[in-house]
Amino acid sequence: MKITNSIAFIFAVLLFISCSKSNNQEKTENAESQKAETKAAKKEKLPDSSIIYEQEDKKIFSSFVKKAQDNNWSELPVRKVIVKAGRFFLGKPYVAHTLEISEREKLIVNMRGLDCTTLVETSFALARTIKSGNTSFDNFCRQLEKIRYRNGELKKYPSRLHYTSDWIYENEQQGLIKRLNKQLGGVPFDKQINFMTENTDSYDQLDNDAFVEKIRSIEESINSRKYYYIPENQIKTIESKVKSGYLLGFTSTVEGLDIAHVALALRKGNNLHFIHASSAADKVVISEETVTKYLKSSDRVNGLIVSKALSISNN
Repeated sequence: MKITNSIAFIFAVLLFISCSKSNNQEKTENAESQKAETKAAKKEKLPDSSIIYEQEDKKIFSSFVKKAQDNNWSELPVRKVIVKAGRFFLGKPYVAHTLEISEREKLIVNMRGLDCTTLVETSFALARTIKSGNTSFDNFCRQLEKIRYRNGELKKYPSRLHYTSDWIYENEQQGLIKRLNKQLGGVPFDKQINFMTENTDSYDQLDNDAFVEKIRSIEESINSRKYYYIPENQIKTIESKVKSGYLLGFTSTVEGLDIAHVALALRKGNNLHFIHASSAADKVVISEETVTKYLKSSDRVNGLIVSKALSISNN
């Protein structure tokens, strides 16, 4: 019995050494490719149990990657790849609450139907995937996790960046984006953010007292920061400075809520429009109205927050 166990142990060691050599050889062969990957992509991928997607999502992803490779989109600035991604989803149905389908927090990948937030996140993650040089679905999932969660890491429900102002701040802290509002002439955004803890009945996950307290702590952090925005009556003066592919947040008139809608900036001639998942149109569309007209026509928004995606080379 001891001899048999010894032989089994020796065989296991030899197999491990063999696999290690194979892995080392593969790493050497892929060294050039790995140089183009981000630090996020190099992190161990999420276990499959932490990701929810359908095979159709992988097919859509592969279709986008092929289109990007056929047209050398990796050579474009990241903001232009974001626009390509946004346009790629035109006509896709608007579907709300796609991130709330699991009792436990999971990384939800849904390219079949999008809301305004998931359109922006998915387009941004696709652009980063293309620019990284690693066009695997695993890398896309890692990019999406990095964008969607605090410190780029999925933990529990409160780790998701629920408030857009928090999303912007955390993504800037990671070096993924840069806020432009102050340099565009914006004014302080002085508003107390507490919508989630004041409306816990609207969030199934907030029947957990510990989660409520964690979200309350996050709201306090948001309220301690300095934010700027461009009020509705000043948009016309800054429109020409906003480039296609910039990330737009429309500030909310609802008490306790920071941002009511998000979109991707799109220039049409001298006018500033946007790509967004529209609940009114029930699909992803290019806005018929300019940003200025959209703000004037809606009583639920009163200003704009503008950010730009940064180069992937150092993050």
